This record gives sequence, structure tokens and C-alpha cells, in this order.
Amino acid sequence: MLRGRYRFVYGTDPKHGRKGLKLKGSRHHYGSKHLVSHDIFEHFKRDGTLEDEFRAFGAIIWIRGEPGYFRDWESHISRSIVDMWRQLYIRQKSLPDIAPRRFGAIDPDLDYLMKRAIQVAERALVQDADGTKMFAHFKNNLPRIRNLIRSGYREARQKYGHIGQCPMNNLYDEVSGVADQAERACEFEGQEVDIIINWKSLTVRYQVLP
Repeated sequence: MLRGRYRFVYGTDPKHGRKGLKLKGSRHHYGSKHLVSHDIFEHFKRDGTLEDEFRAFGAIIWIRGEPGYFRDWESHISRSIVDMWRQLYIRQKSLPDIAPRRFGAIDPDLDYLMKRAIQVAERALVQDADGTKMFAHFKNNLPRIRNLIRSGYREARQKYGHIGQCPMNNLYDEVSGVADQAERACEFEGQEVDIIINWKSLTVRYQVLP
């Protein structure tokens, strides 16, 4: 059953200094209105793990990529995959191997996306001080990344398939707009606000808590 109420906290991101909303109890950053939609619809465990981050790319493909939210979703997501890999690698210096998972049918077709990611990584990662090692580690983990993206795609399809891709794409924008209003209505850091979704009418509203 889909949740209808999501609680966010208003505050300032300590790293970037920007104000925004963060899903209460998550390890995510305070962010923009689009991050609110992303956290609600495209993250499933919301535990800040590498696995959850890469599964989210699969959900992005199902909810926004295939319905045409991006002009070129393969390009957008391949760059995002590599950017995330670089940030995690630099922060942690080494990354755990991602356990592979087996699937029957190959859906979605991720061959082209993986080729784009390799091309982006080859241009971007090798420029870093530890770039050669980072790029090799990225290539070694690419099959595991593919499986996680596919897992997130299937999870999004299973969770929202009865609603449909285009309505979910529209709902993503609707939530972003309401989140922007909710953020403007907050008066102090630490204030909590609920984003409330009516899954029957696909309408959204917010409620600022005192």
C-alpha cells in the first residue's frame, strides 16, 4: 500500500549552505523541491547506501526517463552515475563490492546506458589524481551497477505500474511544485512539514506543523 503522508524537515545543508527540505529520519541532504519528489518516489530504502543510490537510477528511468522528462535520459543518467561514483570513491577511498543479482528477462535494455557511462567515466575519472585506479574499479563494478539499476526499475514498475509512467511523471512535477510552496511557508530551521498525496485523485497538498 502506498503511503499518503511524508514528513520533511526544513533546514540548511551544512556542506552547501543551501536551505531546503529533508525527509525526516533519512541520511539525505537538505535540498531543492526536486529532491523532495526524488526522495519520495525514486528511493526505496532511503538508508544512504551505495546500493540504494544506484537502485534509484532505475526508478528514475521508469518514472522520468522513458516518459520523456529528460531530452536525453541516457546522457543525463550516465553522467549522474559517474559523478556519484567519483564522490563516493573520493569520500570513502575504497568501495565495497556490490553483490550481483540474477534476473531472467533483461528489462530495461541498459546496454546503451552502460556504454555511455563507460565513455563518460573514461573522460572524467582519469583526470583525477587517483583516476586510473578509480576508473578500473568503476569498470569492475559496472555489471553490479547494472543489476542494481535494473532492480530499481522493476521495483518502481511494481510499485507504481497500476498508476502508469506518464501520470507518475506528472505527479513528480506536482509534488515538486507543492514542495516549493511548503519550503516558502516554513518559518524556522527544524520546522516539520508534511507532503500529502491522494493516490486516488493524484493530487498533492502540504501541511506545515507548528
